[in-house]
Amino acid sequence: MENFDPIQVEDEFQWLLSPIRTAFEEIRPLGFFSWVDELKSPQQFAPVAKQIYFHSSTFPKAIGLMLSMIPVERGEVYKVVSEHAYEEADHHLLLLDWMLQQGILQNKSEINKIQPFIETSNCINIGYQYAIERDINAWMAGINGAIEYCFYHFFEKVSKKMHQLGAGHHYFDVHVGADQYHSVMGLKHIEMGGLSAAGRDQLVRKSLNCVSLWTTMVHSWLGISVIPVFTLEGKRR
Repeated sequence: MENFDPIQVEDEFQWLLSPIRTAFEEIRPLGFFSWVDELKSPQQFAPVAKQIYFHSSTFPKAIGLMLSMIPVERGEVYKVVSEHAYEEADHHLLLLDWMLQQGILQNKSEINKIQPFIETSNCINIGYQYAIERDINAWMAGINGAIEYCFYHFFEKVSKKMHQLGAGHHYFDVHVGADQYHSVMGLKHIEMGGLSAAGRDQLVRKSLNCVSLWTTMVHSWLGISVIPVFTLEGKRR
């Protein structure tokens, strides 16, 4: 496990984390979380589960590409990225197990017929983009700091609901602690030396774009069209 003091990291990166968290609170009322509250059976979660399977199965590939693109001179970043890839590697299989248990799928091969939504692909593709660009700062701030933070709250809500419905599963539970950890685990690897005020602002904007992509994705799973745009402070325009 990556060795760091989360309190120290959060204090050091308040300039980045504060607008991300403000933006999340801005999108919390948009519909997805209230939809989870109203679930009456795990089967109602099927449209979300089928889409998030694609995200869970593809995300480790994006992390792996990020690992392969890190310059040798930034070798200190290998550990945090490889750890993240390892921890995510089998999550889609856990979700597949849950869907089979709940009768959402009748057999494993059914999931391969599911077409990911454009919004689902977009939220993955930003990871590929940052990897190809070797943009470690954007990866740590946008993928870890923003998207993993959003997913932490997603799984916190869904895990609790599934236990209420008698359908709890390790897939949902493991993400609560893991994604909270992932959301801060890489921030200390953001290169601050020479990062101007304008450079910080650009990194905040990239992170807020990731919050927007995530929000658009999870709402698309419910047939809700929303593309939030944020100010630099994280407020929704």
